[in-house]
Amino acid sequence: MTILKRGEVSKKLLSKGFRISNNDHQHLILYEGDKRTRIRTKISQGSKNIDNYLINQMSIQLHLEKSEFIDLVDCKFSGFDYLKKLKEQNFIN
Repeated sequence: MTILKRGEVSKKLLSKGFRISNNDHQHLILYEGDKRTRIRTKISQGSKNIDNYLINQMSIQLHLEKSEFIDLVDCKFSGFDYLKKLKEQNFIN
């Protein structure tokens, strides 16, 4: 079972081109430069950790396999590579 720290996930995704949109939860929206994309996920404010279930949900929202999501957070998968993958799969132009 994988558990990630909420603050670290947020920090790492922000370094990959995501920006925060705060509501009742922290929404992270991917930008390509100044252009907003339709790629987004949310992080609950209720817990300090993100459990296996939420990792799977965030992976789906970001169009990644669970292992790719973990690699993105662990900086084994760059923001550039992530954008390239999304473009190849026609999730963004």
